[in-house]
Amino acid sequence: MRSIYLIGIILLAIVSSAVIHAAGMPMGGAPTPSTRDDWYHPEEEDKEREAPERIEDAKSAPLVRVGRNLITMNELDKFVKLLYAPKDGQQSSGMQDLFGDEQVLNRVRSRALQQLVNREIFLQAARDWLFSRDGVEQAVDKYVDERLEKFVDRMGSPIAFREFLKANNVSAEEFRRMRKNSLLINEYLRTKVYQHLHVSPAEVERYYRKHLDQYRKSRKIVFRQLWVDPQGCANRQEEKEKAERLLNQIQQGTDFAKMANRHSIDRDRREGGLHEASDWGNLSPWLRNKLKSLEEGEVSGVVETDIGYCILKLENVVKPHVVPLSKVSDEIRRKLKEEKKREAEEELAQNLRDKTYVKYLEAGEELTG
Repeated sequence: MRSIYLIGIILLAIVSSAVIHAAGMPMGGAPTPSTRDDWYHPEEEDKEREAPERIEDAKSAPLVRVGRNLITMNELDKFVKLLYAPKDGQQSSGMQDLFGDEQVLNRVRSRALQQLVNREIFLQAARDWLFSRDGVEQAVDKYVDERLEKFVDRMGSPIAFREFLKANNVSAEEFRRMRKNSLLINEYLRTKVYQHLHVSPAEVERYYRKHLDQYRKSRKIVFRQLWVDPQGCANRQEEKEKAERLLNQIQQGTDFAKMANRHSIDRDRREGGLHEASDWGNLSPWLRNKLKSLEEGEVSGVVETDIGYCILKLENVVKPHVVPLSKVSDEIRRKLKEEKKREAEEELAQNLRDKTYVKYLEAGEELTG
């Protein structure tokens, strides 16, 4: 499950403290968030704070009201498209399949709507927290514009950027707003959640011991084979001579994998004749005996079989073993930290939800079941 704050291609790296410092806001002493009384009340609609385009969107399939804002079907579909958007900005076949199957699309929409609701809750809390100090929003806007310029540069050209926006049915202003919102959410979560998370060595070891079976590795025999193509050979003798010429080139230093790619009729020739087996017993007797006679990295002579001539190379034999904790501790630590992030995000979202007006409208309730 993706972390809530990750929003596909529009995600930003966590903003540096320089952005906040530039506005004169100390990182350790953020203003206290507003109380419930300062939030939007539906019975007292704040028309001035509703962006005109959000009101226009709300006229078509409003799904959920979160505090001051409405989440509409149009907004949800744009969010889904950006979640699945390939990096080159072009529509993928997977995207077309997704939006071509209403049943599958609605399942995706349902999950995405939950993310979007939490995202909106975080965004409103982040705005209330950050923008209560003069100059902060201007500093953030400047940083967003700088990041946007770099994003366009990475796309290759303004034309490529426009094509990306067109493919995802997003305007440049919408895209900028999304990037700004991601920036605010990331900084809010970093300060409120991430910087307080810690995974101890004891937790890492406990996970390792509990999931030891995940780190047990079975035997693996890795080898390459080159089956000599008999095409152009009048008889078996000529086929054998061809095999010996290929073997001579390999012995002279030509890469075995490249030779297999060029000359083998083996189905795996495009991978340099590479094969793997989980146990010696899974190999044919002749192949097993020949490979067992080789040292790792050694190439056989020409091997005659009932179906033709081949050349073998034993790459390596991995014995059954358990990967030591020292090799996987960083991986486990990252995994546990991600789990803690998700749990902390959900807890924070729930706490904020208790202070935020959230109402699923008819279309939203139908979508979430």
